[in-house]
Amino acid sequence: MPLDAKRKLHQTRSQDELNEHDECYMMRATGELFSDYEEYLNALLEYQARKWSCSISGKGKLTYEEAQQSEKSAQRRVDTVFPEIFLQPLCTMVHMSQRRMDELVEAIFKRLSCFSNGEEVEWVQGDGREPLRVSVVKPVDAEEEFFIAQDPEEHLPSRYWVSIAGMKKKRAGNLEKPASGCENGGEGSGGEGVEGEQELELKEVRGDDLRRLKGRNVSRMTIRSKLKTVGNRESYWQAPFLCEDDMVQKFDLRADLPNHIRRLKLVNDCKTGKIKKEELALLDPGLAEERAKKRRRRSGGKDANDPLNIAKSVLKTPVQKKVWEATTVWVKRSFEVAARAEERPVSPVTVPDIAAALYADWNSGDASRVADTVGTEIRIEEYVSAAHLTLSDLLAIWPSEGDSKPLLQPPFEDSMLPRDASLQPRPEPLTSFFVPDTELVLPAELLGKILLVWDLTQRFGHILRLSPFDLEDLVGAVCYPQECALSRDLHCALLRYLLQQHYEDIKTKEEEERKRKEKQTEKNARERESAARRSLGGEVAAAAGGDVDEDKEKEDDRAVAGKDRSRGPAKGRNSTGWGEKGAAKVEEESESESEDEVIEEGVVAMPKARVVEEARWAETMVRYMHARTWMKEEKDAQPPQLEQPGPAISFPPENLVEALSDGGYEVLEMSQRVELLMYLIEDACETPAVNKFLADAIEEIRDLSNEMKEEEKKLREQKKQAKLGKAKAKEQVLTQFKNEGDEEKREEVQRAKDKETAALKRAKLAETKEKIKLEDVKLEQQEQAKQNQLKSYEENLKRTFESEVEKYAVRVLPLGSDRDLRTYWLLNARDSRIFVHDPLHDGAA
Repeated sequence: MPLDAKRKLHQTRSQDELNEHDECYMMRATGELFSDYEEYLNALLEYQARKWSCSISGKGKLTYEEAQQSEKSAQRRVDTVFPEIFLQPLCTMVHMSQRRMDELVEAIFKRLSCFSNGEEVEWVQGDGREPLRVSVVKPVDAEEEFFIAQDPEEHLPSRYWVSIAGMKKKRAGNLEKPASGCENGGEGSGGEGVEGEQELELKEVRGDDLRRLKGRNVSRMTIRSKLKTVGNRESYWQAPFLCEDDMVQKFDLRADLPNHIRRLKLVNDCKTGKIKKEELALLDPGLAEERAKKRRRRSGGKDANDPLNIAKSVLKTPVQKKVWEATTVWVKRSFEVAARAEERPVSPVTVPDIAAALYADWNSGDASRVADTVGTEIRIEEYVSAAHLTLSDLLAIWPSEGDSKPLLQPPFEDSMLPRDASLQPRPEPLTSFFVPDTELVLPAELLGKILLVWDLTQRFGHILRLSPFDLEDLVGAVCYPQECALSRDLHCALLRYLLQQHYEDIKTKEEEERKRKEKQTEKNARERESAARRSLGGEVAAAAGGDVDEDKEKEDDRAVAGKDRSRGPAKGRNSTGWGEKGAAKVEEESESESEDEVIEEGVVAMPKARVVEEARWAETMVRYMHARTWMKEEKDAQPPQLEQPGPAISFPPENLVEALSDGGYEVLEMSQRVELLMYLIEDACETPAVNKFLADAIEEIRDLSNEMKEEEKKLREQKKQAKLGKAKAKEQVLTQFKNEGDEEKREEVQRAKDKETAALKRAKLAETKEKIKLEDVKLEQQEQAKQNQLKSYEENLKRTFESEVEKYAVRVLPLGSDRDLRTYWLLNARDSRIFVHDPLHDGAA
């Protein structure tokens, strides 16, 4: 783009004012459209005036079209002279750079004076020998990809590994240094030059001994001219050099501006009138607020949004002022103690810090702690009232928008929050559950139990052999007057599962008892043998001992049978006890009997799982409840020393058993149906399969919680270390700046009469300040990147923890509670609704 008389790039006029139906005049050189002929003539005369210059060669006193032609020819010459392999490192180094043009050209020249990987160069060996063409493999003392690094201050290599064509390959893994005297290729080559056959293909060569092939070197002037063709830089302060869009896409460079550069551009656009102040507030509210603060500071007026001014405006009584001042002094003292303990600078005290300390003292209610802060002049009642009033007023006027820090971090007292008149009254949660598309309603007092039944059946459906169903279906089945398919399937599945678990438990106990008796028999046999050997009575004593042992075995069998009889009904139970013959006899009887059970005198037998039929499940349920009642009575009647370990047994409700026996399931009321389901669910939770699953889930959740706490502890330590590192780096920069400032002052005193030297020193000081600012910006960016990384890691860890927790069956805590003591629950089983528990409603019910 040609330069105008002020040496600025020409900007074409906007075409937004034109109407597509108007007749226009087009400028041939620029393609601009004019609807007014006089305006078109004035622009044409301006473009034909000899005030334009070429932006690449600098040639002046040209018309606009001549300047365009000059730029095209200059660009062709630059493209011919500038090698294509240097284009990527050039664009990578200059894109988004805020350095001066002279510094950029010098850094690029030094970078391009080095050699890239795979480049063919000449090795000047010296001693009158001809240069040898070699290929650069990689640098020795620098990064392998240094040639396309973005940082202009990247370390440049001084030595390279080169490969020589026609030589034997070196063995893999041996890139050792050549012996001293061989680095220039003279004495280390055996005196025969490069024509003889060598043992190594790779050699380490100094960069000064290599030179590029003819026509591949570039000068500083060529680099400066090439920069004008690949991009441009605007005229505002600290404007970055931006490459053209095709270069950005070709080399995958960053397209969007960084935040600090974008702000500089917005400030310049606001100053030049390209955007209005109202638009700036919409584009970047933080920048608009900072500019407003600067204007207010320059004008000398008080800032209404200043936190200190906000805090002072609410301190109306002497007690409030004294409490605030005493808390401020205490916070400053605690900050100083913490800074000395951690060996870091003292952090500034802010209004949120004072408010947090004041709230902690007020919330503790400890008179001694309050006395340590404000002394004994103020009574505890006055302190509590003043602190509550101060915090309430501050929360009412504290700005909630912008970059201001929150006054108090939640949770805190609800009574301190201001009342918002615009908010509507909070809707009351539904106290009853309505089945969709029906007139069936479940009372609120039964909703919690139904939720428990539905949640357990959904989570353990694979164990109970139940297909998934909705909560509305379960509520409809309970509320429906007649027995439906879902009620029948649900009760039958629970009954089958409980009966199977009961008999599996009996089999396990029989196997344990059989093994115990075998061990006892073996032990008795060994004792008899040892007693026979020790006896001196001979065969008579042995015979007598055998009779005694047989009597002892009979007594043991009778004791075991009595002990097993006290355990309650079980599979294989008969008058002879728990012997194998008795168990086999009962099995035969069980197969032959129609009702598939064995009933003894005074014993209520438990039905088998396979007798549960959908048509007669209510009768089986009554028998099951009678058997459980008998087992509970037998267990309670046992002495404490004979009580058998196992799951707890509960009595079923008497009215429920009577109603179910008389009229079946259809005569049960809604509450009785829910009680029946709750009774079966409680028995199912006591079974080993479900109980073990619940215990494992709780243990897994506890382990995950411990891991989460450890990770949070590590994150806090990392944040603390990052904060300390930032404070130390800032302190070093400030110390360095202070030392350099003192040195500048001494030099100014010594050379007060030499104005030119003083001017140079001032320029140097200004440059140092710019570097410090750039270093601060860099540190802030690094800190922001670390914070973002830590934040994303915390979020990923939290999502992982929540996803792992959702896999398990039990939620032991609610989501939270509100000021009315309602608790909110989320059951993670194919449903995402939130259920509300109101203790006041329960009390009323």
